[in-house]
Amino acid sequence: MRLVLYLFGALLATVFGFWAYNVNYDTQEAMQRVQRLQSDLARERQSIAMLRAEWVWLNRPDRLAALVAEYNATLGLVPLDPAHFASLPEIAFPLPPRAPGWDGLTVADIEVTILPADLDAAGARRVTRPLPKPLPKPLAKLLQRPGPNPGRVDAE
Repeated sequence: MRLVLYLFGALLATVFGFWAYNVNYDTQEAMQRVQRLQSDLARERQSIAMLRAEWVWLNRPDRLAALVAEYNATLGLVPLDPAHFASLPEIAFPLPPRAPGWDGLTVADIEVTILPADLDAAGARRVTRPLPKPLPKPLAKLLQRPGPNPGRVDAE
């Protein structure tokens, strides 16, 4: 009985050793991944800071004024003036695109006419037939088609 207990203890210690080994390497891998992500993030932040500095450099007022003076004849640029701006109601926005097959009718264009119950859309009298009487339950069960049975193969 002791031998079984010793073997079970050794097996349990081996299993826990493998588990601890796997957890250790998974943790190291996760830490390396976090370090890679942090270095990527720092590199992107540095890139963003450089792009912002470049944007500020390119949008210097003296540089833009020199470019306007140089290309004024070609582009017809003029200095901004408050009269160049419009208010929102003055702007002519494009109409939304039409759906395929849309004929331009709106709900307001449609007139609804309610017909009497015994007339159809052409104004002709409808022929109404009484509903058939339901079959008795035993007969209705006999006439029902059985559903498909995957276990049975019918030869037709």
